Amino acid sequence: MSRSTSSLPTVPGVSIFKRRAAEPVGPVERPQVRQYRYLLGTADLPSLERLHDEALGTLDVLIRAHILRTAQDRTLSGRELTVDDVPEMARLLARAEVQAPGIVLGALTDAALERLAHRVVTLPDAEPHLEGYSGWDGVALAPRGLQPTAPDAVRETVVETSPVIMVAPQTASIGAPRSLASP
Repeated sequence: MSRSTSSLPTVPGVSIFKRRAAEPVGPVERPQVRQYRYLLGTADLPSLERLHDEALGTLDVLIRAHILRTAQDRTLSGRELTVDDVPEMARLLARAEVQAPGIVLGALTDAALERLAHRVVTLPDAEPHLEGYSGWDGVALAPRGLQPTAPDAVRETVVETSPVIMVAPQTASIGAPRSLASP
């Protein structure tokens, strides 16, 4: 005796074996990494350099080497630095992130970023800079780097951010052919 499936009630477009599609889950940012991003976006440059100097000095040499190599590759600066040049490395990292948020951190491995963030935000000197963190919505903060007020000022200035990093503002949008760039 064979069983017939045609006697079962069916609803067009619905299967009893079909599971509901899983909702896509975005990456979850660790709380200390989020605090670190807030700190980078709100603290003044000298404080960031001091915090990074202290934090980088406590990191493992291999993690420091990864951070240094990433900073060198992303900023095209600091080629003469070694992992033992902690103050200069801290200056390079802090200035690069203030000028172009995410330029170095976006290229770090998760492990390196989490360790660096942990070391920086758990320093006692970081607490005053995290006071407004609880009210922050997590949206990227406005860049504090180069913010010229007039297009003419962009063409005629070169901004020196440190002895290590020299930045010339671009007059054309990124990705535009050079022939379309304004003179």
